[in-house]
Amino acid sequence: MRPLPQPSTLPKLPGQLDEPPSRRPTPPRVFEIGTLVSGTYEVRRVLGEGGMGQVYEAHDRRLNRRVALKVLLPNIDPASLEREGEALAAIRHPSVITVHALAFHEGTPYLILEHVAGVSLDVYAEERRQSKHPLTMVEIVEIVVKVTEGLVAIHKAGISHRDIKPGNLMLAPGNRIVLMDFGLVLPEINVRKSKIVAGSLGYMAPEVLAGKVTPGSGPLADLYALGAVAFELVTGELPYEAKTAAALLYRQLNEPLPDLDRLRAGVPSTFTELIVKLLAPEPRDRPDGAEAVLWQLRRIGEPAASQRQVTAFHESGSHPSRPPARKPR
Repeated sequence: MRPLPQPSTLPKLPGQLDEPPSRRPTPPRVFEIGTLVSGTYEVRRVLGEGGMGQVYEAHDRRLNRRVALKVLLPNIDPASLEREGEALAAIRHPSVITVHALAFHEGTPYLILEHVAGVSLDVYAEERRQSKHPLTMVEIVEIVVKVTEGLVAIHKAGISHRDIKPGNLMLAPGNRIVLMDFGLVLPEINVRKSKIVAGSLGYMAPEVLAGKVTPGSGPLADLYALGAVAFELVTGELPYEAKTAAALLYRQLNEPLPDLDRLRAGVPSTFTELIVKLLAPEPRDRPDGAEAVLWQLRRIGEPAASQRQVTAFHESGSHPSRPPARKPR
């Protein structure tokens, strides 16, 4: 492959941020704590917020239950919230968050979602590393299997997630790994119409960064992100890191993938081979789909089945600290 120009000479890619998220000012609350939304949902606290929206914990007075209430910021196209709601409504799977309703409060659209109590995978994995007890290979394979099961369900519904990363994966009670934050979800039929580069640096496939995702290939970009997540769980670092989309694309296309076996001993060769294939720069060189990946993962996990010790994730007492506020996009 012909080397690309140096990153400094590459043009800014569509959708690339001018400044890192940490420098952007925190937007004002769309709903204040204590607001009674639509006469039913009492806003209790903020669960997370980001550049696109905010998520609150709310009490459903009619059904006496906790729910998550997601609302977009005023400058964000409300159509994305509708797409997210429609996509979630088409899927019913333990690894995918459940949507209860799409409604309006004084003209502001919002989603009512399942309240998932737990801890995000990025926080949990870091806490395990800090405690000198990093995730074992058995645990890592178990986690990747469950994420892949969720991707199978999503892709069968004809959509791609587009933002698979540890911060969007929740470890919940019942040994669930729940895929969260479908704010960037895109039906495959609309792929050609979308010109915006969206996602999280480090987990974005080269074709996404280059704005060259073709209809039907969205799931392959999700598989690249899955490979990046698996690589990070194994090694504690991303396969490639860069401060800009252009620099990341350059590294992906011009630098060899870091050697997993040198970064961590004891990784099954079959798992290493699968991760390398998931992180192939060319979409056609990745596995054919999430179902094919799931089949391979289950075969990788079989030899350790008798030793499997799955960590139980409970709402309290099972992780070193309470989960921090999530940051929806």
